[in-house]
Amino acid sequence: MVPSSSEYLRRRVSATAAVTAVIAAVLVSSLTRNAPDLSIVQAIAGLGMISASVFFAIARDSGGYWFYTIRAGKVFDQNPQWPPDTEDRTWQGMLARSPWLAAVVGFAFAALSCALAMTFVPQHLALYAWCYTLVLLPAATAGFSLLAAHAGAHDALRILGGKSAAPSPHRARRLIAADLFFAIVTNFTLVLPVRDKPAYSLEHGYGYAPFVVAFAILLVIVCAFMIGFASRSRRATLTGELLMGKADEQFIRLAGAPSRWFGVSAIGRYTLYLVSTVIWAALVCAAFEKWAPGAGFVPLYCVALVPLVFMYAGERCVSMHRDLTEARDGERRVLLTFKDVKLALPTD
Repeated sequence: MVPSSSEYLRRRVSATAAVTAVIAAVLVSSLTRNAPDLSIVQAIAGLGMISASVFFAIARDSGGYWFYTIRAGKVFDQNPQWPPDTEDRTWQGMLARSPWLAAVVGFAFAALSCALAMTFVPQHLALYAWCYTLVLLPAATAGFSLLAAHAGAHDALRILGGKSAAPSPHRARRLIAADLFFAIVTNFTLVLPVRDKPAYSLEHGYGYAPFVVAFAILLVIVCAFMIGFASRSRRATLTGELLMGKADEQFIRLAGAPSRWFGVSAIGRYTLYLVSTVIWAALVCAAFEKWAPGAGFVPLYCVALVPLVFMYAGERCVSMHRDLTEARDGERRVLLTFKDVKLALPTD
């Protein structure tokens, strides 16, 4: 039985909040482990970037997702609420349709909450980080998901009813660049506090065996996290973007270009990534020991992160290629199933 829009929305928002809590908990566990004596700056940077990336993803992907949901008939209402003829120019609509503005608001929300925590519980910032992750962030995510859902449904009904032009197309390079930006900056905020831990002390130099081992393990963990997040799917969103013409030809060429790399099994790629990361960690430590013995931990980590960034970008392309294949199939099914169905909005 096809659910009503309110029931479907409730399930979607609940699932989004739950997934956000789980993912954020994994990331915050890294932050609190890397920075046992969590400072206010570290808390704002770490929690702020986590929140910003969540809000950005919701604002960017909701339009395509809800267009697909409505166009594919996944919800049904006996008495639907049709959007007005005028465009939605409220601040809620502007926020829900502006991914970068949403990211700024998400960061500001985390920064403000951390500032309040510093005022009332300055000795328990690590505990507050967990409270924020498990309570405040999921609640904020649920609220913002509702805003984005209403904006996405509003736009979808207007497009399907011929009252609004389709939005400007996405460009694949911009999508990947945005994902890279959040991946790199979030990575820095969560990982760099580790330089204050004894295991990563450079007292004995870059070539000190325990340091090399610890650094290699750190890079392997970072690599695993980045590859895991690079593999996330946007299939439903991409299906909606294809249906509304938001995925341009450049996107399709980049995401759908044939490549031998796409044919390599995931296990084969991941094994290559992990082995090469360990070797790379040892080589970077040896190079810094010889040519830059006093550079410090941050330059070492920045150089070591470079190939991991390329791995992340490559995996995002693989994921886009996979999603595009499935989304095209979904687009064909929707067009065949509803080829004679046209949405007629009521006219006053």
